[in-house]
Amino acid sequence: MMKLVIHDRHSAAGLILPEVGHMRDVVRALRGLETVDSASVLLEAFARRCLEAGVAFDSTDPLTACSFCTHLVEVEVHAEDGAAPVQFVRLYDRDTDGILCRRHHGTLHAVARQLRCEDGVPFPTLPAIAAKTAALTAGIPPRPL
Repeated sequence: MMKLVIHDRHSAAGLILPEVGHMRDVVRALRGLETVDSASVLLEAFARRCLEAGVAFDSTDPLTACSFCTHLVEVEVHAEDGAAPVQFVRLYDRDTDGILCRRHHGTLHAVARQLRCEDGVPFPTLPAIAAKTAALTAGIPPRPL
């Protein structure tokens, strides 16, 4: 079980990702998103990516501890006036005593290089999920314009 927390100087938001077991998948998905200067916009884009791939998630309070999560991915969106926004990432997992320990930290691109997940498809859609999604959407009539 994984918790994703995204924050900037104005807001913070969090997601629980019960089916995601590897931090690489989250980092890879974040790398595939457009660089933005808002935590809420980044979280919305990440949630949209999850929906497209059939990955379950639930919203959570970003400021509370998650006793049942084995991994924590924290993203800080840093934006200064006149400069391009930068995303800093901290990855935590639990040690043998159950304490969250930081394993990696740095810019999103640097952490992706450390984990060797710079490229690739984030959240691969499993054939069963794709078939289920196709079956559900086939019975939905198009919305009128």
